[in-house]
Parts: sequence; C-alpha cells; structure tokens
Amino acid sequence: MDILEVIALLSLCIACSELGMEINKNAKK
Repeated sequence: MDILEVIALLSLCIACSELGMEINKNAKK
C-alpha cells in the first residue's frame, strides 16, 4: 500500500469514530 493510502484510511477511521461519538451523544439526550 502507498503511504498516502494509509494516511487517508487513518483519517477516515478517525472521522468515522468522531461521527459515531456525536451520534451517541445525540441519542442519549
């Protein structure tokens, strides 16, 4: 794999986890 692909995947995972936490916060209200 290319270095850029790895960085893109990592940033995507971080964005997904942050989005999931936001959804959980809204669901708990």
